[in-house]
Amino acid sequence: MTALEIFIIVFLAVYLPVQLATLWVAWKLRRLPAIRHRSLSFTILIVLMDTVIVLHEFLPLLMLDTYPCSATLWIVDVLLPTSSVLWVARFYRLAALYRWNEQELLRYGQSGQFSATAIPGDALPPEDYELDALYTKSTCCSDNREQPDLSDSTPPARSAHPNSLSSDNGTHHADHYDTMPDFVPR
Repeated sequence: MTALEIFIIVFLAVYLPVQLATLWVAWKLRRLPAIRHRSLSFTILIVLMDTVIVLHEFLPLLMLDTYPCSATLWIVDVLLPTSSVLWVARFYRLAALYRWNEQELLRYGQSGQFSATAIPGDALPPEDYELDALYTKSTCCSDNREQPDLSDSTPPARSAHPNSLSSDNGTHHADHYDTMPDFVPR
């Protein structure tokens, strides 16, 4: 075996488990806003396509005589452009979500409500409440303010529309959340 072949085998032996571990972690944390807003299905599909492309770049060097020529044509002509288009589509989906949320926050701020920077308590589905409460507790009080105790909090009532920025009864639940949403630039 040559040094190049040994490098390729070691690289693939490290790369493939890291890819699988990354996909597993992304799947386990799929309810976090940073992952949920980026479309997990797009992300998994793109990662799998990119893994096939990486394998396609390295396997011909290992199996020079047995690697099929037709695989080269299909991967380069179909998979690579499709993967690139999916990366762009994923970006535009996130950009559209950002613009929509920005417009909603502006509209919410102009409607005479209390604040456009706090998330109402009913804007978060109950299953995500604990994740957001932990995030809020760990990050909101970096300026030496007293950290709120959210251990005995109960999840707020779910609103009719999950993206609604106003509560059902018109009250403001800023006592649950005092940070800006993750999609608003700070």
